Amino acid sequence: MIRAAVDRIEGEWLILVPDNGPVFQVPVSVFSGFKDGDIVSISVTRDENGEKEVKKEIDEIRRGLNRVTL
Repeated sequence: MIRAAVDRIEGEWLILVPDNGPVFQVPVSVFSGFKDGDIVSISVTRDENGEKEVKKEIDEIRRGLNRVTL
């Protein structure tokens, strides 16, 4: 989990300063209602089912590309 402070808002971006690591930005739409000085916690997990679906879609696109005659 990443814990970060909202440093500022620049247009449509929240500028976040984490406890450890480099400063980064996320769209305001992800954290609507937050303001300067607020603390956020971000958790990221791997979506294995989503990964399988995307790989399947990519494979289908590649198969279709192989059928194209230039």
